[in-house]
Amino acid sequence: KGPSSARPLPLPAAAPSEPIRCRPPPGASLCMDRCHLCRRVLDPRTDVITKNGKFSSCERCAELLRAPPCQACGKPVRNASRTDSEHYHEQCRRCKSCYQVIPKEDVVKLAGHLLCISCDNLFGKFLLPKHRSQAERLKEAFEAWDIDQSGCIEICELRRVIKALDPDFADRDLGKLFSMLDVNRSGVIEYEEFCAWIMKGMPMHVEEDSFEAFVAGLMRSAGTAAQQADMEIVEVQLRPDGLLFVRKCGTEHFVTRSFTCEQVRLATIDPEEFISKVECTEAGLILTMNTGRDAIMPGQGRLFGPWQAPEGFHIVGLRTKPADAAYAPGMPASSAPEPQSHPPSVHRRSSPDVRTRSMVRAKTMPGNEIENMNRASVAGSVPLERCRPKRATVVETPKEGAALSWNSDGEMDVVVGIDLAPLPAAKSYDASAALRFAAEHDFLYTLQRLLAKAAVDINGFGPGGVTALMLAAQHGNVGALRLLLGSKANISIADPDGWTALTFASRCGQTTSVQILLDKGASQDGDGGSALHEALRHQHNSAARALLRAGFGPMPQGTFAVEDPVDTSRFELRPPIAKPSGSVFSSPVVVELLPGTDPPEEEEDAEGEADDEDPEAREEREKERKRKNSAKHARLANEPPVRVLYTLDGRDPAIAGRRYRGPLTLDAPRTLLRAVAVQGNARSSVADQLYVVCHYAMPDDVVSGELKARAFPEAAETLAAGLAAALGELPERVRVAPRETEGGSGGCWLRVPVLDPRPRHCVYIDRSFATVRGNKLKDFIDKFRSDILQATGHPPEDIDAHADLRAGRSTHKAGSIAIEFSLARELALEVKLQLDQASSFLLSKAKLRSLLCDGHIEVVEPLSNRLQDTELMAGLHKALGKKAAVEEVLGFGSMQEGVVAIAMPRSEVKKIKGHLPKAIQAALPNIEMGEVREGPDELDLEYTVDVISGRREDELRDGARVVKELNDDGFSETLMSELTCLHLPLQVAASSRATSRQLSRLEFHLEWTFPQDEGGQLKRDFLDGICMIYCGGTLAQVIDFRSAHEDRHTHDGEETEDAATLCRSIQRAVQHSGDIMSDTGGEHRMFLNLDALPPSVTDLFLVLAAFDSQHLSLFPNPCMEVHDIASGRLLTSYHPESVEHSQAVVMCSFTKDPDYGKWVVHGLGYQTEGNAKDYEPIRKTIMARCQGGYSRWSRRQDIVKLRALHKCKRLTFSSTNLTARFLWHILDMPVNVFQMVVLWL
Repeated sequence: KGPSSARPLPLPAAAPSEPIRCRPPPGASLCMDRCHLCRRVLDPRTDVITKNGKFSSCERCAELLRAPPCQACGKPVRNASRTDSEHYHEQCRRCKSCYQVIPKEDVVKLAGHLLCISCDNLFGKFLLPKHRSQAERLKEAFEAWDIDQSGCIEICELRRVIKALDPDFADRDLGKLFSMLDVNRSGVIEYEEFCAWIMKGMPMHVEEDSFEAFVAGLMRSAGTAAQQADMEIVEVQLRPDGLLFVRKCGTEHFVTRSFTCEQVRLATIDPEEFISKVECTEAGLILTMNTGRDAIMPGQGRLFGPWQAPEGFHIVGLRTKPADAAYAPGMPASSAPEPQSHPPSVHRRSSPDVRTRSMVRAKTMPGNEIENMNRASVAGSVPLERCRPKRATVVETPKEGAALSWNSDGEMDVVVGIDLAPLPAAKSYDASAALRFAAEHDFLYTLQRLLAKAAVDINGFGPGGVTALMLAAQHGNVGALRLLLGSKANISIADPDGWTALTFASRCGQTTSVQILLDKGASQDGDGGSALHEALRHQHNSAARALLRAGFGPMPQGTFAVEDPVDTSRFELRPPIAKPSGSVFSSPVVVELLPGTDPPEEEEDAEGEADDEDPEAREEREKERKRKNSAKHARLANEPPVRVLYTLDGRDPAIAGRRYRGPLTLDAPRTLLRAVAVQGNARSSVADQLYVVCHYAMPDDVVSGELKARAFPEAAETLAAGLAAALGELPERVRVAPRETEGGSGGCWLRVPVLDPRPRHCVYIDRSFATVRGNKLKDFIDKFRSDILQATGHPPEDIDAHADLRAGRSTHKAGSIAIEFSLARELALEVKLQLDQASSFLLSKAKLRSLLCDGHIEVVEPLSNRLQDTELMAGLHKALGKKAAVEEVLGFGSMQEGVVAIAMPRSEVKKIKGHLPKAIQAALPNIEMGEVREGPDELDLEYTVDVISGRREDELRDGARVVKELNDDGFSETLMSELTCLHLPLQVAASSRATSRQLSRLEFHLEWTFPQDEGGQLKRDFLDGICMIYCGGTLAQVIDFRSAHEDRHTHDGEETEDAATLCRSIQRAVQHSGDIMSDTGGEHRMFLNLDALPPSVTDLFLVLAAFDSQHLSLFPNPCMEVHDIASGRLLTSYHPESVEHSQAVVMCSFTKDPDYGKWVVHGLGYQTEGNAKDYEPIRKTIMARCQGGYSRWSRRQDIVKLRALHKCKRLTFSSTNLTARFLWHILDMPVNVFQMVVLWL
């Protein structure tokens, strides 16, 4: 065996993919013995055979049976010296602190551990300094430990030295060691205790149940199992098609195709050997054995390593990843370039001085940090790039000297790490490597025990930069994955290539692991989208769907819509219809998605021919129509249903959409709803709707007018709802203000408010009441109350259980149990729902579940439904008509509240007024009534309609269109028809024509109340109402109380003439009233003229700040109101939820929406510091939370516009300078890569 023992062999006749095997010598019999260690065929004519029971050994292996074991790995040491008390292999003799190989002559044994000379010089003074007197040695060692010179050693001082000497020493064992040294339990280690401890032969040995012994026991079991399964590596083959590891059992493990050679080369591993280190240099693949032998295998390929096996482990394979080369992954292997040798100028190892400095620093670092530094020193010379998508078709020339290879999936790979296995008889094991090994092989018991000790860094990287969570996710070990996540493993940590655990799981198609990681919060920001990229590359569709459902995928449609133009001619279905369509809303909006309907088929117009048509022809035509209808119904019955898919984040719903199953409630400030209809393989085009939800949306036009109605004031809200329905507007945008007319026609309305505060419901149980009556009744009622309380969260009241004696009921027999009780109607509906579900609480866990399974509930109708009952109102009309001349009786309401109104002549009121409550009580029992009110029979109604212009259902809606509808002669009939549908049949007529005006002048009203001192007296103090005006991301002007009498310019940037002109324009549009004080508080008013506001203004922020006080919590109830100056109408108001101890609060913003061009009010309530004396903290808060988007767009807009021009063929390449070429390469990037560049900007 020389330093280069890998011997070249001629290429066999067999295919290169078949493994190379050793053949018996010519003439040998098939029944000849084999050595049970090296598995070589023994020839009795030439070999010396040693019999050991039923096993046979060759002469060379027989020496190993007599050789002493290595103190570190447990393997036999060949040619061991008999004079040595302890035997080690060359690569096993390592320093406990820095883990460097120690020459035999430089070994220093200290505290039971091996140390190199440098570490001995560093730590020797802590244990046994080299002095003549033993007393002096102990005294100097004690002083070295006692860094604060307190005369005793504390646990922090003990930890400092022990952790430096043995980085893997567990904190749990450190506590045990300290307790063992502190004999007198004083909490510190005194000098006598230190001397008794340091003189031990193994001072750092704790107990048999130490963490080191615990890990060793677990790993020895795994290593022994692998040894018994003959999983050790016995041969490494480097061939023209890649690198192959051969196990002792005969199985082959194909490692990588990234390193090859022209001739087959073999490296055999002796029974006492194992691979402890691997690296690839210009000289070739170097395998370092534990005995110190290097097997050098020349070849061509990418450089990697060096990677050292941790303590107690050996290398059994290499880990690979796809490499991002210049060829598309779909190309055949024959089209890949031939491997080339690596010139020294192409791939260089790290310089010796860098490696030396790294190792010197690593002497005081834990083992994991040493591995990371070794990996980082090589990663700088051999970068691992991201993989190109499978659909890429760009072909470029490979770099000079780059060796590209293709794996079995048709893609290039590169070695990024090593696979490890524990040695069966090692003295100690690296705890972090043990954790990663248990996670990789799903050894749940071992993993659970290791995590329970809490002595291992769960996020520690192994050789090549992989964590335990990544290995568990890659192999789909769900149990190990849950254990690691339950122990707070970092889900977002990435390897040197930016891959997270989610990326590894997606690449291997581990759908369950992907879903678990997504549920725990894995996001696309962790790996930059590589997870979805790898799932699609390897066609793991289920994992890709899980990622798409979680929000992974392409960027929302917008600037990049030109990248993928849609051909709408191939869409067979009509797009879905969203109701209401996208617009600006002042409250959360409920949206319904309906499948698009085909236009109705045109029927033949037979008008005018019916009289002259022959009866037989008419009958034939009717049969043909029926035949077509039946054929259409049969076709629809056999077709799959039309489904609607939607997204709310701007992605394509056909790729990442969710199925629509019911109305959607949208409450985000901006939501892009995209929907598509799908039926089998057919689909529709994408329907886009943008919904903006704000505190208040400023209308473009205000339409006003007057109506005269035979109605009463309580009906104003219902009249507004009817008017909104007749105009097709939202109810929140229509207001109706009643005004009683003077004089009148001699009639009046009597109104009685009614309330049903405690509706009574009844539960019927089809069991005889005799089973619960008597002494059992009280216990039965208590159980019923307890069951309803646990089912709904509220106890029923006034429970009355009795026998239902009404016969002839179809639901249950006479004499069954009837339970009447009072409960809110929505809670009674919950009881009804539970009585219909077998798995509900009432039917599965309730105390009366055996009885309730035969019961049902009759929920009393809401009072509003009973008031709309025509028969009930007719009966009340008949009863009251006996006392006086009653013209009309109406009832309407909402849920449990309502009004009963009676129209009659004013002269008849006295006759009926006293009898009215009794009649209503008889018609509506168990309700409460208010006072009887009297009013005229006609009202003048002033209405206003806030119109937000836009296209709705293929027509343009604006103020002029609404005015035209209101002034139409038939609008009164339409309005009365809508009121009838709302169960309020009233007579309405227009008393004045509707007019329209633009809303241009507004008043912002900010008011506050003086704070109180400790004695309850009001303390006069000020709040400042401040308006900060922005043009995009730039502050243009500040309007405060000083603006009422000073000409001040406060803005970003330098003082220029343009800036001064803009400030003066803003001051003309926004004016401040100054301080308006009263005895209890103060107020500021700001007047805004939208017509005079400069077009460049985009945002106005209204701020309320304390002047002298340190925080706003001293001022009760600060409020902001917006009024229409023309009508004095309150448009909206805002009260911040909490101001706590902040000095200022950004109340709201008055913003021009960039999509719809409408002014909207957003309630903010952002707490901040600063006031009228110092605006800077307020400006920083506004910029960070509101205006940052403008600065981001200013940085990216130029490159995005150029990209759009390039894709539209409006940009040509006419310059050859470096900048132009570089920019052109950026514009030619794939869309996902270009989006990442834009996000980086």
